[in-house]
This record gives sequence, structure tokens and C-alpha cells, in this order.
Amino acid sequence: MKYKKELICIIIYFIFCSVPLLALQQEDSAFAKILPGATAGTQVFFIFLLISILPLIFSALLGVVFAIAYLFLHKRFIGRKMIYGIIERDVPKKSKVIMRGVFPTLATLNFALIFTPYLQEVILLESVFINRPGQVYFLTFAILCIFTAAPSAGLFSGAWFLNDAGIGYSNKEKVRDTGEFIEFRSVGGWFHQFLKGYAGIGVIFSFYELISVFINSAAETYGANISGLIMLLLIVLPLPLYGTLAMIPTLIINDLLREKRIKFMLNQAKRMGITEELQYTID
Repeated sequence: MKYKKELICIIIYFIFCSVPLLALQQEDSAFAKILPGATAGTQVFFIFLLISILPLIFSALLGVVFAIAYLFLHKRFIGRKMIYGIIERDVPKKSKVIMRGVFPTLATLNFALIFTPYLQEVILLESVFINRPGQVYFLTFAILCIFTAAPSAGLFSGAWFLNDAGIGYSNKEKVRDTGEFIEFRSVGGWFHQFLKGYAGIGVIFSFYELISVFINSAAETYGANISGLIMLLLIVLPLPLYGTLAMIPTLIINDLLREKRIKFMLNQAKRMGITEELQYTID
């Protein structure tokens, strides 16, 4: 089976999605205005479910939009003196699906952290501010991850779509007679490197600072209920890992649509005047 490991990871993730329904105390009331459910466990369940479903629905479309935008912007503003072309190469039958989910997940966390201070009152019920003030920031952040997952997946998908199509450029003409190195790069690779730098591993440190505040508040809420606190820790501590697993269905769909995506992106490149093969020569 082509996606055996990935399908196992998906099953594990969706089993995990049901854990909040069992692990969180039923007396814990709902905390979000915009999520269904009368208990915290039900709403956490929907958070994890939607983080996986929304990118699956919107990622391919957003990826195409971003890919076209990336190519236009790069050709118009960054590579005005560059030579563009199609790089012929052997494309693997299957990409590294699981590993591709890491940086979109980091971007999801990063964007959610940015908007969290501004949307707390819009998203959370008033009772949370009164009864659980120490959890306000984290709960807002967790809900916002639902809405930042799809754009994050789309941003990276756009770069991957260009890479898969083999659209690249060279500074051959720009550095002619200057003695500088001649470089060949993929357009998608340029944006992918930029996005990876933005997402950054540093977001993990900000995330776990947020987690520490949440855990201290949750410890006061759960009191002597050690088993409940442990289950809560098992839910929140590995969130970056769960986010990576949540991206897998989206990445599988993107991989299955590879040939159609390549054909579409080559047609878009043709419209922008990119039709020739990019030759790796220095003369």
C-alpha cells in the first residue's frame, strides 16, 4: 500500500481526537462561542477535528492561488534580470508526506500566537474570563489554530506546487562578465526557504511558555484529580506533533493530485512566458 505509514498516522490522530471526550471532566463547561458542544471535552474534540478537515478542504485551492502569486511576484520583482525555464528532472513517485507537515504546523502555531491577544473576547465565553482567567490566552490560541491551519498549508503548498512543476531560474545573464557565481534555483525553493525561516523553530519556545501558564492554571482547577491533570497534559504537550499528523490527509490529497497540478502550473508558467528548458550550462 502506497500510503501505509501515513494511513496509520491518520488513524492514530483520529483516535486521539476522541480522547478529550473521555479524558476531560464532563462538568467542565464549554469555553468557546464559535464551537458546538456544551462541554469543554466536546469543544476540544471539534478543535482537533477541524484543524485536520479545513486544510483538507482549502489547501489545494489556496496552494494553486499562492503558487501563481509566487511565480508572478518572483518574475516581476525579484528575478527581473533572471532567466526562467523548466527544469527537467525525475520526480519521485511519492513525496515525504509526513515530514512535509512539520513547517506548516509551525506556521499554524505562529499565526495563531500573533492573533491571540486581539480576539480573546470575540472567541471565548465571558465565564472563562471570570472562572479560568489563567487559561484565556491558551484557549484562544487553540481555537485560532483552526483558522490558521488552512492558510499555513496553502502557503507551503504553493511552494511545493512550483517545485513539483520544475519551474526554476538562473542568474546567468545577471552575473555575466562579473566573476560572480552562476546559480540555478527553483522558484518554489526560494519561497519555501523564506517560509521555513518565518515559521521557525523559535515558535516552539513561545508555544511552551504559553503551555506552562496554562498548566499552572489547570493544576489549580483539577486540584487533587491527578489522573485528569495527566490526561490534560497528554492532550496539550504534544500539540506540535498532533498538528503535523493533522496535516497528513491534506498532504496525501496534494500528492495524489501531483500530475494534474504539474500540468496546471506548467500552463500558468507558459502564460507568463516560461516555456524553455532551463539548461545547466555556464557558457
